[in-house]
Amino acid sequence: MVQTRKLSSGIYKRIYPYFWFTPLILILGFTILYPWIWSLGLSFTKWNLSEGDTPVFIGLRNYINVLTEPLFLLSLRQTALFMVITVPAQLLIGFGTALLLNQNVKGRGLFLSCIMLPFMLTPSIVGLIWKILLSGQWGVFNYFLSLVGIYNVGWLSNPDLSMLTISIIDVWQHAPWVMLVLFAGLQAIPKEMYEAAEIDGAGYWQSFRYVTIPFLSNLIGIVVLFRLMFALRSFDVIYTLFRSGGPANAAMVLGVYLYEQFRLTWEIGKSSATSYIILILTLLFSVPLIIRMYREKKEKI
Repeated sequence: MVQTRKLSSGIYKRIYPYFWFTPLILILGFTILYPWIWSLGLSFTKWNLSEGDTPVFIGLRNYINVLTEPLFLLSLRQTALFMVITVPAQLLIGFGTALLLNQNVKGRGLFLSCIMLPFMLTPSIVGLIWKILLSGQWGVFNYFLSLVGIYNVGWLSNPDLSMLTISIIDVWQHAPWVMLVLFAGLQAIPKEMYEAAEIDGAGYWQSFRYVTIPFLSNLIGIVVLFRLMFALRSFDVIYTLFRSGGPANAAMVLGVYLYEQFRLTWEIGKSSATSYIILILTLLFSVPLIIRMYREKKEKI
């Protein structure tokens, strides 16, 4: 009897702390898990909200229709191009700036505060600012270009410039975040490691290759992972600039495609299927990278 009570008491003590998480689990389940399950079910139905009809189960037809739609394939290519341009550029600029600030330059704190401003702005404000700067008639950029004989550059109206425009803005907005994360990682590297490398005769590049990069490899992987995921679902700034997919759909990335699809058709089932296709694409990018980082960390241990 005594042993049974002790056993029950031990189990109670182990389980009791988890009861405090029950409200949080219920809230998360209601606000996140339930909408996920509900929207997943809707993705297998035909339901047009504008017609007031009821959901009709159609199986995988929504997924097939989306995957074979030319505009979706165009948005997929545009998103891939957008990611290929922006993520490496953000990594190079952010890492280079972090290395520079790690040298104890004067005014580092002020510079950090100023350079983080683009990232702290809301996407809609970023879009409005750049829409004014790139205006064809009275934009600041075109004014300075006119001083050297270049007139009326259609940053927002020329299909050939649309992808370049949104890529420059995305790099401007998010490279500071990359810089801040990698700068924190550089600050966490023990100075003794560089001192030991210097004693062994290593120069700057040798120390960078054999000390800095190994210490930051996992952090760089996390930065790339986050930027890939956010680039895959870019929407706010692009839509603020163009109110659509841009001229000739030259800026039609997946996020804009999803929004335009629902806005024009009100097909909630098809839009739900599109959102889950984007989720699957995100997992295809992120899961292999996470597994690789986990294996590298395990090998180091």
